Amino acid sequence: MLWHINRQMVLLYLLVCFSACTSVSPTKIVSPKIISSVSGPNLRSLLSVNYVSTLGQRGQGAGDFLNPHGLALDFEELLYVADAGNHRIQIIDFSGNFISEIGHRGWQSGEFDNPMGLAVSFVRNSTLYIADTGNDRIQFCNLIDRAFQIITDSLVTFDQPYGIVVDRVGEVLVVDRGNHRFVKFSNSIEKLFERGSYGSGNDQFQNPTAIAIDKKGNIYIVDAGNRRLKKYDFSGNLIVIWSAHFQEPSHVALDQSDYVYITDRGSHSVKVVANQGVEGKNNQLILTFGQQQLVDPTGIAISRNGKIFVSDSGTSDIKVFQAIYTKQTTSN
Repeated sequence: MLWHINRQMVLLYLLVCFSACTSVSPTKIVSPKIISSVSGPNLRSLLSVNYVSTLGQRGQGAGDFLNPHGLALDFEELLYVADAGNHRIQIIDFSGNFISEIGHRGWQSGEFDNPMGLAVSFVRNSTLYIADTGNDRIQFCNLIDRAFQIITDSLVTFDQPYGIVVDRVGEVLVVDRGNHRFVKFSNSIEKLFERGSYGSGNDQFQNPTAIAIDKKGNIYIVDAGNRRLKKYDFSGNLIVIWSAHFQEPSHVALDQSDYVYITDRGSHSVKVVANQGVEGKNNQLILTFGQQQLVDPTGIAISRNGKIFVSDSGTSDIKVFQAIYTKQTTSN
């Protein structure tokens, strides 16, 4: 019996070895299917955008605006407005109710001169960043104590900083309009890199006005003077240029499905373009909206449920729209 068992084990061992040594036909390599960022799994297709309401009016009181520009949203459904003409930041809720205001005209800490851009970050604490354009500086403060500081770096001198955004790890990116560039800082406010110079080449800008980032850290810059939008990766490498459709682009934002929205002052509207990784499809215009409501659209911010806020400098108010999508798609 023992001999019989050992014999079976030897035969099993030989069979395994033979199988391992037998040549196997190579598996066919199938190229991965490229899925666009707006039509892939778990993303929704944009169908239309509808006008909802108008928030605020021209004025200097609480909840009034004068030449509003940059917008930012926080997690509590509050809207932060760079109220440039009133030299302050206003905070309102999604219904337009006044919550608070920060700053007034001046050059001291916590004072502003035509602030054009702002960003809110919750990486370490609730921090507000302001592009204090007329004072050629970036200020930031903790929203609890509102003690302001100024971004200072011996390698960077700002000239009309216009737009600002903070990524998921707290790195700060600034559009430096007068110097025709954008600059990226670490979360400890040390310069990481800068891109751009004056001109119309691929790596150049003319009076850039705004900046946005997506979930992957890609960077979007409105190159206003050249009438185009440029996309970079998180390291500052140029990916693509949208060079059509715009007359006077101003600000940019992305929704949860990575559609790219650009306010266009020249056409009194907002343009939505495809944000795809397929060559030749990046210039695709998805839709245009707001021509009936907008006079001079500047800042734009989009909530997680597709509510779109557009600051209208021409009428000194905030127009609200709602994006309509297809039902959520799922992967097979």
